[in-house]
Amino acid sequence: MERTPKERSKKMSKGAKFILEILLIVSVFVMINTGLTFVDNTIVRECEVECFEDNVVYFRDEQGNIWGWELGKNEGYHLGQKVSLLMNTNNTKELKDDFILKIKVDK
Repeated sequence: MERTPKERSKKMSKGAKFILEILLIVSVFVMINTGLTFVDNTIVRECEVECFEDNVVYFRDEQGNIWGWELGKNEGYHLGQKVSLLMNTNNTKELKDDFILKIKVDK
């Protein structure tokens, strides 16, 4: 028994509709899951300019950790200057993988 083109069209559209529904459900699940697991992995560290070596300035934070930053053309710091470091923690508790995102000079 052969189906008419109209019957084949209905069958295909039901299959396509099912696939679209599954894709929609998966997409919504992924969006919700991503939204619930977003973690802010930044921290601000209050620091002081410790020293300079070659083209790198080193900062000491309040816990005594030293952080280095390669100086750009228009960046100028002086010894003892207070700065705030916006840092990425890489979403870990380890300090050794943290890195500086931005430096703000305290006034």
